[in-house]
Amino acid sequence: EDGLVTAISFLRERLFDHSSALGRFWTLHDANAETAILTLESNVESSKTKINQMIESANETLRAVKCSQKETRQSQSELISAWEVSSIESSQNINSTADARLKAVNESLAVFNTEMSHIDQIDDILSSQNAFIANFGDEHKSELDNQHMELEELKNIQENDRSTVEVLRES
Repeated sequence: EDGLVTAISFLRERLFDHSSALGRFWTLHDANAETAILTLESNVESSKTKINQMIESANETLRAVKCSQKETRQSQSELISAWEVSSIESSQNINSTADARLKAVNESLAVFNTEMSHIDQIDDILSSQNAFIANFGDEHKSELDNQHMELEELKNIQENDRSTVEVLRES
């Protein structure tokens, strides 16, 4: 029995030591678990804060891009409108200038045709004078021949001018 009491006492001591060790282990485990949970909660809060900051930053960036795109579109729209107005004004100026030049060419052609009819009349008068001189004297004949040659040259020049005006009118 003494051996049994000693064994039970030994086992009781061992059980008590193991119980104390197990209690210390659970206390340490609880403290470590509490620290781990607090650290995890702190990390989760920090991560949530950082994610919220990242989302807010992304939203701000998107708003800035949206605003920038709106300003760019508005600027482009204003530029296109200005080009359109400028193009219309330029087109109207070109039409106005073309109409004015057409009118000037037509007036010039009318004057040219009138002058050509005068040249034809002058040619007729000179021909009759030439006949008169042939009948009445050689002294005036040479002078009239010179005038007639000059008139022919003028007529040729005006014919060339008429051709040039018609070419200009066609273009």
